[in-house]
Amino acid sequence: MQLILSSGTEFCGDLLLDACLHSGLEPMPMTLEAVVIRATDATIAGLKQGASISVANEGCVFRVVQVKRGKI
Repeated sequence: MQLILSSGTEFCGDLLLDACLHSGLEPMPMTLEAVVIRATDATIAGLKQGASISVANEGCVFRVVQVKRGKI
């Protein structure tokens, strides 16, 4: 899965531990959950609440609603 920030910065696969695209008939028909294990300065800047992330192979754009930072 190729994830692209609104700035055009692409997530490299080695930066992601997990990325899940959920779809269904709920009020939120599609959601994206991603676990980033290593982040560059550009990645951190693009992962702010309200920013957008697109999934290249699906042609979908998602708005960042929640960002949690922690240690793994």
